[in-house]
Amino acid sequence: MRKIALLVMLFSPFIVPAASAQKKNEVSVFLSDISTYSNTFGKTHWFGGVGVAYNAMITPRISGQLAVAIEQHKSYSYIVDGFGGFQQVTPQNLRTYPIDLSARYHFINETRWKPYLGLGARYVGKPHADPGFRYSNHLNAQAVGGVEFLVKPQLGITLDGKQLLGDRDQYDPFLKVSLGVSWRF
Repeated sequence: MRKIALLVMLFSPFIVPAASAQKKNEVSVFLSDISTYSNTFGKTHWFGGVGVAYNAMITPRISGQLAVAIEQHKSYSYIVDGFGGFQQVTPQNLRTYPIDLSARYHFINETRWKPYLGLGARYVGKPHADPGFRYSNHLNAQAVGGVEFLVKPQLGITLDGKQLLGDRDQYDPFLKVSLGVSWRF
């Protein structure tokens, strides 16, 4: 009996934190890929998107995130025809619904700043536009990185960057930056 009590006392500093550790889940709302476009009359238009993300901690250092956004972009003012020539068209507003799935490694520290790096996949369905643009659905790998600043233990501000790896269509930029507010529970 004494041996069991002694073992419990020796290992309790390791058992109690592991048993009482709560997995932190997080929901965030973010602005994504904000940009501007000026027309020939000098009027500036804002483009970009909004989204929502769910982040689940798998271990204290590893999490998985699913993010869905609605983004609006501007098309080019021309298309390239089958013979390589340029044909002028009216630029269009393109609406896309990107879906991001990523795994993240969190660098644990004692500050309010919580950096992370990760890898993931991004799916974007082609927008409804002139068929001459030849847009298509695509699935890309991506590198993810960012930092979260904890205002309170449950409330954070997140700056996130996603770099696409591979080919992509014009309406989906290689680098996406988003800024959001997150709530942990």
